[in-house]
Amino acid sequence: MTNQSFDDGEWQAQERARKTVRDAALPLGDEGADVAYRRIAQALREPPSINLPRDFAADVAKLAAPSATPHRAKADPELRIAGTLAGILVVCCVVAGFRYADALGSLLASPLGAWSFSALCCAAAAQGFQLLTKQIARGFEASLR
Repeated sequence: MTNQSFDDGEWQAQERARKTVRDAALPLGDEGADVAYRRIAQALREPPSINLPRDFAADVAKLAAPSATPHRAKADPELRIAGTLAGILVVCCVVAGFRYADALGSLLASPLGAWSFSALCCAAAAQGFQLLTKQIARGFEASLR
């Protein structure tokens, strides 16, 4: 027995409607509180009038079967732009590093410079990890389709 509460009056109305339709005692147009329930009971007694093709189940099974070639998700434009900008940033940092190597060496030697560099590396790692997880999730979703 479940803990769900139900209205006994509603239950009785549904049962009366089911019995009325089964026994064909009253036509559907009669007055009464059970009219809606009788319509539902009548509809459930008749088979649905959907004419499915004979091979409908086979067609659905073909659609549900995994395909031989997995679907490749198109790269999201936002993700492509972020990747392009990250690449440009890396190139700029490398060029600036070679150009200002002496100044960077003295900056990194100071405590503030070391902490700033560590924070920059942590932020870059977090951003890279986020992009990587998004790409993995998109690939997983595409494989499910």
